[in-house]
Amino acid sequence: MEDRDSLQAYSERKAKAKERNERLAHSHIPGPRTYFGNWLLNFVANLTRRRANWQIIGREHIPQDRPYVIIANHVTFIDAVWILKSLPPDHCDRTCALIGADLKTDYGLIGKLMTVAARGIPVDRKGKGAVRSLIIAKNAMAEGNNILIHPEGTRSRNGKLGHFESGAAYLGYKYKAPILPVYIKGGHDIWPPGQKLPRFRDKKGHPKNLTLYFATCIEGGDFDDAKELNAALEQKFQEWQSELGY
Repeated sequence: MEDRDSLQAYSERKAKAKERNERLAHSHIPGPRTYFGNWLLNFVANLTRRRANWQIIGREHIPQDRPYVIIANHVTFIDAVWILKSLPPDHCDRTCALIGADLKTDYGLIGKLMTVAARGIPVDRKGKGAVRSLIIAKNAMAEGNNILIHPEGTRSRNGKLGHFESGAAYLGYKYKAPILPVYIKGGHDIWPPGQKLPRFRDKKGHPKNLTLYFATCIEGGDFDDAKELNAALEQKFQEWQSELGY
């Protein structure tokens, strides 16, 4: 009898904890992008257009009828700006980005500005922080938002792809969402780690090339589990990099 009562009490505590986490997650969904956030996006995008040779290929693959997950390789602090400003304006408005919680605290003014511009959902990589962030992302999608994720989790030090974490695959698989792959070529040359600010022109003053490639969506519901989906996503980007370079 005592064992049964203990089990019931445990189940009730677990249910209450789940409900509490869901409420907390809903309360942390980013609100609409601020006027300043939109100004930042436009400023960086316009600077890129004026200074670099910026091309966007494959925008016809952007879903029009439901929320989606965007995944991209991670090469600079302003990858999210380039991606967001490549979307239709209404899609840009309703897109959030999963970002490292340390971006706002450990990367000075640039980190704080990008958190605002990207409508960032902070991810604490330790403990249960990542799980909580995915719950927030799921709830944000339920309210009509798209989610931008860099599966590598951090910027590449040399332009080459790193290992893919499974957060984007989990969202795509769990909620049967389309995943829109975006490959950024040329970003590492514009703003490699260790360089204080982006340089859109070479030493001779010629514009550097920046190309964003949008591919056909990969349906999360077409895979047996998130691990299989994550492997397929990583393979897609490895093939892209082998074909296009970085």
